[in-house]
Parts: sequence; C-alpha cells; structure tokens
Amino acid sequence: MLLILYKEASEKDKFSVTNVWNNARFFTTITSALITISIAFIRNSDKLNIDNNLSIGVLFSLILIPIIVIVLSFIGIKNLEREYSRFLEWIAVIEKLREILGLYQEININKFPDDKYLLPKRFIESKFSSSEKFISYGLKKKGTLLYYFKALHYTYIILSILILLSILWM
Repeated sequence: MLLILYKEASEKDKFSVTNVWNNARFFTTITSALITISIAFIRNSDKLNIDNNLSIGVLFSLILIPIIVIVLSFIGIKNLEREYSRFLEWIAVIEKLREILGLYQEININKFPDDKYLLPKRFIESKFSSSEKFISYGLKKKGTLLYYFKALHYTYIILSILILLSILWM
C-alpha cells in the first residue's frame, strides 16, 4: 500500500514540475512578446504614417499593451507561486514516505563506502519541523525557478511602467 502511494506521489511530483515549467514558459513568452511589440512601436512611432482617426486607436493600443503586461505578470507570479507550492507539497509527501519505507536507514555497502544512506545525505537531514515550514521556506528561497521568475516579471512590470510613461510623454 505504501509503495503504491509512493509511486503515485512521485508521479504527481513529476506532473507538478511540468506544470511549473509550462506556467513559467507561457507567461514569460507572452509578456516578453508584448514588451517587444511595445518597444518596437515606440522606436518606430515617427515612421508610422497614420491619420488622426487611426492614431487615437494606435495610441490606445500602445497604452493598453504595457497594462496587459503588468496584469499578466502579476497573474503569472501568483499562478507560479501556487504551482510551485503544490510541487513542494508533493516533495514533502515523498520525503515522509521515504522515511516510512526505510529509505533513510543507515546502510553498509562497499560501493561508495562513505555514504551511510541509500539516498543523498541532503535528503536525510531536514531542518524543518513541519511540511508547512518546508513549503514556506521553498517559496522564499533564492536561486529557484520561482525566485528568478519573480525577478524577471517584476522587471517587466517596471519596464512596462517606463514604457507607459514614455508613451504618455510622446
């Protein structure tokens, strides 16, 4: 029964990783494309031969694109935090099951004689007293996909604000 649960948890973990990456790729691709379009329009605004009736629509579009980027960036950050949290939840479940299944018991083998455990030592030594603390720490940890995604999308938000200001000053 526990092995079945372990196998299912491992599959859910793989599914969560896929969701995290798909989410990051989707929001990053869309927002990057929209920012590129905004910058291209601004750089070529003097070359556009547009009559007065159409220029209001173009100006509205130019203003709307950075606003969409800001909204999508916030949605992407929240969505990725949720998906990454689910991923960490499955990691916590897997770690508990590994201990129950005895995968953290000391072993004595000739291959890699300095290894005392079947799994790498970093999995055995946990500094967290609960899975909630583990998940909370994982959501704030530097160097993760979530950390870099947030940094990128906060940069996109700032860039979008600068684009908006430059459009309004045109």
